[in-house]
Amino acid sequence: METVLNEKKDKRTIVFEYVYYIYFSLVLFLQFMATTMVDISKYRTIIKFIVLFLGIILVFKIALEWTSSWSSKAILIGIIFANGFLLPDLNYVQDINIAICLLILASRNISSKRLLWLYTIISTVLTAFVIIYCLTGHVINFVVYRDAYSTQKRYALGFNYTTYLSAHIMGICAAWAYVRGKAYSWIEAIITIIIGIVTYRITDARITCAVIIAVSIIMIINKICIKRQIKLSLLRNRFIKFIMVNAVSLVTVFSIITALMYKSGIAWIRKLDIALSGRVKMSAVALGRYGLSGWGQRVTNIAGHSNGEKGVDEAFFLINNSYVYYLIYWGIFSLVAILVCWTLIS
Repeated sequence: METVLNEKKDKRTIVFEYVYYIYFSLVLFLQFMATTMVDISKYRTIIKFIVLFLGIILVFKIALEWTSSWSSKAILIGIIFANGFLLPDLNYVQDINIAICLLILASRNISSKRLLWLYTIISTVLTAFVIIYCLTGHVINFVVYRDAYSTQKRYALGFNYTTYLSAHIMGICAAWAYVRGKAYSWIEAIITIIIGIVTYRITDARITCAVIIAVSIIMIINKICIKRQIKLSLLRNRFIKFIMVNAVSLVTVFSIITALMYKSGIAWIRKLDIALSGRVKMSAVALGRYGLSGWGQRVTNIAGHSNGEKGVDEAFFLINNSYVYYLIYWGIFSLVAILVCWTLIS
């Protein structure tokens, strides 16, 4: 009898694992394509319903794994349905992030390395497809100038904005470094640095490209430390651990406070705004226009089409600060819930 129960449990675990990976792949696809000029509107509805169906299965996975009583399971299911399925339509990048929260909650017994392999493969294939699709003339190559007086061009290569292109490349490089781990080689580090430089030349995204280069440097330092058996005692420091665990929350609070204080004329905030390419100012403009709300609000974001037409609310789109995006779009309560979730996971 015990053997039969174990077999059933193993089969259930396998089913949940496959559902998780398919759900992850579809959410990643939707989120990725929402940042491109490629029009997938004819497929989005069917993908959305598949995602919602698989999401229901993942909700039961969470309920079975995280709680002991059926009353707790019922409450948990109700909360997830209310926040994750009834409100969003999965057509916006911000709404898809609610699905990512569900992925985080359902990640017990899921291999993070296998998940990152899947992410690396899907993101690489989609990035290459969008760039080729753009260069062959199927969608517009969005060109941006640094400012009104500049002749320096920045290319989006089929994406809605240059930042999206650089961010996807950064994600691929970081995920590849993680899955390679100790096997990460000098050649891979050099290739990553070259990718960072080329990405900078195309997109002019300084911070993102600096992170791409930093990833390769950190991996090489890690490789040297492992080879020479050097232990980095700095990582055992309590203060450093606190910063690492609460990094997302700290950056969020810092971003919002500096945006709210921008109009006060404080010198260091103005300098910070220059260093961050005007992101503090744009965050302040957006907060001034939309204000703060408990449960968020729907804001028309950029929507790319095959003919290059775009609908955009610049005060919202040009923020380039995900933390302020979430505050405006999801509201104070949802943002706090997400930060608590991230902190507990960390």
